[in-house]
Amino acid sequence: MGFRQALSTGFLGWGRSLGLLARHTRYRSCRGRGFQSWWGVGDRFPLLDASMRQLKTMGWMNFRMRAMCATFLTINCGISWHHGAKHYMNYLVDGDLAIDNWQWQMQSGVTNPLSDTFRIYNPNKNIPEKDPDLKFIYYWVSELKGYSLPEIIQGKYIGTSSYPPTILDWAKTRKVNGKIISDLRKKVRERLTLQGGTEYESAVAAKETVNKYWQHKDRQYKEFKELEAELE
Repeated sequence: MGFRQALSTGFLGWGRSLGLLARHTRYRSCRGRGFQSWWGVGDRFPLLDASMRQLKTMGWMNFRMRAMCATFLTINCGISWHHGAKHYMNYLVDGDLAIDNWQWQMQSGVTNPLSDTFRIYNPNKNIPEKDPDLKFIYYWVSELKGYSLPEIIQGKYIGTSSYPPTILDWAKTRKVNGKIISDLRKKVRERLTLQGGTEYESAVAAKETVNKYWQHKDRQYKEFKELEAELE
């Protein structure tokens, strides 16, 4: 409870960094069409579309899909995380202001500014990794039933089904908008390093926390693979 209460108020303190992203004109260029497609009609990336349909129907989707839909909206579409976070909270049955909003900031590249990297999920690459038998996509995007995994990934359904093409070029927007975010993160990193003080100390602590988290996850994965090998 203490963790949730701290985050419920603590995440508001990142406003200065968030403002850089929210005010950037190029970074808001496709806001109208992109946001409406993302939450309403569909973004036309099958796995993303299936996830958003599940959210609207069930009020839930798994963590990876939440993160993937978040990076698509904020980085590829260039829309502020605030809009996506509000939409999630309107539908999620397990919505939590502290955790969800913090996750949205992280997926949009706002948090942990001292890190040189941030993640951008590829919606097509995740299909063979997370839905190799296409059961999830077939269930939620019935328009694509009958198409094989390679056909869906390659967009062979375009023009031969009722399912329309994607609303944007994922690789291009990743390159262009990803650079915008990377440059902004660099500016924040330089400012924090130059000024020092409590804000810099907080950023250092955040980076250390993230590093410890991934070290722990790596250990868990290695232990799982070792156990899996023993059971074979």
